[in-house]
Amino acid sequence: MKKNIKKYLYVCFYFIFLGSFLQAANNPNQVYQKSNEVFDEILSGLNSGSVSSFSKYLSNQTFLSLSTGESGYFSSSQLYNILDNFFNVHRPINFKFAIRRSDNNPYGFGTLTYENKGRKETAQVYISLRQQGDNYIIAQLTIK
Repeated sequence: MKKNIKKYLYVCFYFIFLGSFLQAANNPNQVYQKSNEVFDEILSGLNSGSVSSFSKYLSNQTFLSLSTGESGYFSSSQLYNILDNFFNVHRPINFKFAIRRSDNNPYGFGTLTYENKGRKETAQVYISLRQQGDNYIIAQLTIK
C-alpha cells in the first residue's frame, strides 16, 4: 500500500513538473509578448523622439552607436542624455520596423525618418534586446 502511494506521489509530481515545463516551453507567447512590449515602447519613443518612452529599458551596459560619432558602452543616464540631445537635433518624423524578431535573441531594425536643419533625412536603426531576469533590456542601439 505504501509503495502504491509513493508511486502515485511520484507520478503526480512528475506530471506537475512536466506540465509546468511544457507550458513554458510550448508557450513562446510569454517570451514574444514581453519582447514585443519592449519593441512597442521603443517604436513609440523613436516615432516621437521621446527617450523617456523607453528609458526604463536602458541598462548600464548598453552599446550605442550614432551617426554623429558617439559610440561605446554607456550608463543609462548617459544614454538618456545622448539620445535626448540626438533627438533634439534630429527630430523624428517616423520610424518603422522592417524586421522585428522576438525569439530567444530579440532584435529589430528599420528606418528612421527625421528632420535635420530643415531637411528630411533617413537613418537605419538596429536594436537588440537581452534578457535580464524576467524582463528585457536594450543591449544595443545603432542609428546610422
